[in-house]
Amino acid sequence: MRPTHCSAPIGPAEPRSRERVLTDSELAEIWASLGGDDYGRIVKLLMLTAQRRDDVGGMRWIELDSDKSVWTIPSTRTKNHREHTVPLTDAAIALFPPRLDSREHVFGDGPHRRGDSHRGFSGWSKSKAALDARILAARRKAADAGVETEPLPDWRLHDLRRTAATVATAQAGSQCRRANERRAPLPSRLHALRSLMLNAVAAPGPAR
Repeated sequence: MRPTHCSAPIGPAEPRSRERVLTDSELAEIWASLGGDDYGRIVKLLMLTAQRRDDVGGMRWIELDSDKSVWTIPSTRTKNHREHTVPLTDAAIALFPPRLDSREHVFGDGPHRRGDSHRGFSGWSKSKAALDARILAARRKAADAGVETEPLPDWRLHDLRRTAATVATAQAGSQCRRANERRAPLPSRLHALRSLMLNAVAAPGPAR
């Protein structure tokens, strides 16, 4: 009797990793719609530092060195469990709120329930929804009468980090080709990243 060859069981497809990279005009729209509250400051810092949402939202004053203009994220808070030092530009430093002696964290209003620990900023979903609504309102205001306006296509805060990494990699690749090296030095990549972000957010939004 010939053996029966069975195909492997078909299960749910593996979720595809996100590949969303924001354009310069989209970055400008997001920046222009951000307010001066904690969430607005956090998102702008995400754009200028390319760090993770929870790292910025959980930032502590003790991690900041104003003399050296650096932010040191301890290994207990990083995804790879390694201490990470982030150079800060003047534009990034200007986003920090006034320091209150009673606050350990830079952002957030403290625990919402008695006995809870302070983990920094909370309310991400509600704040993101409010930001999307402001972006859409700005698009409608700029659109011609009678023209249907769509919201900013599906985007998440982590897309800011991916966008930064994509651009930095492209910049590094250009330098590598010129220098015949595999990778550009990290400072060069960070400089290229910040230049792109600052130029993007300073650019006027697209006409609609």
